[in-house]
Amino acid sequence: MRPDDTGWDGLRRRGSLARLLQHPHPEQLLAAAFAVLHHLPASARVDRRRLAHTAVGSPHALDAGTELAALVLAEAATARADTGASTSVREAWDRLGVDLDTLTGGLLTLGVHPAGWHIPPGRPSILLPWVLHRATWPAPRHSEDRWVFLTENPSVTAAALDGDPGDLRLLCTVGTPSRTELDAVARLAATGWRIAVRADFDCAGLALVRAVIDAVPDAEVWRMTAADYITSLHPAPFDAGVLDRNRVGETPWDPCLADVMRAHGRPAYEEALIDQLLADLRQGRPPGSAPASSCPVNARMP
Repeated sequence: MRPDDTGWDGLRRRGSLARLLQHPHPEQLLAAAFAVLHHLPASARVDRRRLAHTAVGSPHALDAGTELAALVLAEAATARADTGASTSVREAWDRLGVDLDTLTGGLLTLGVHPAGWHIPPGRPSILLPWVLHRATWPAPRHSEDRWVFLTENPSVTAAALDGDPGDLRLLCTVGTPSRTELDAVARLAATGWRIAVRADFDCAGLALVRAVIDAVPDAEVWRMTAADYITSLHPAPFDAGVLDRNRVGETPWDPCLADVMRAHGRPAYEEALIDQLLADLRQGRPPGSAPASSCPVNARMP
């Protein structure tokens, strides 16, 4: 599902609206949707399966792909007057105070753990959403050694573990981060840690970086300039896909990047820069590369 498919426009694009109109019991469907909306939490959070059971008597009534879930999210988006917002399904539920599952997903972590945890050096772990809701973070012990790196793809973590991970500090969202994960990263930054963030050069990756910057305004974007994109493009990709130029969005950390990505029309991925990323991780800080003075829109791949 596309990131912005949680409103009425998304229902029309996917044909879901037509299916809703042809539902054999539309009155029952609407009544169920209003029951779910009535039971949305005012302040505390609720598990999606428990919400579904409380509202309509079936814990699976709001599972992904159900007509009821689509209708609830579309109506909730309309009520918030943000139907034009680019929102993933997980984030849409998150905004409503509904957890898809607090015991799956979360952040993959290496060398970054909540206060009171004792993990052997170099051992990866998963911080579940349940943990992230409650996590408090230790402050950095040394002012000059306080960077935490945030990536999108677990292949970066796997590559770090292939060598000697030592004192590396790495968080991985394994895809689009939820509001729970972003809030946890913001609390981490509030204790004094600097956040260096990067992701794939595609629409979802750019949205991830923008979301982290929104949550942590002082975060530094790490190796995501227009020049880094050009370097990351594979010379002979197989089934690499194309970029939806209308969904690239802005890249305020390097305005050239969005222009260059639209010009080339192809995504590029974190795996292309693994060696450079590992070098930065071992150095303990991002390189601090500045955007180019002119946009390399017509630059050729190396």
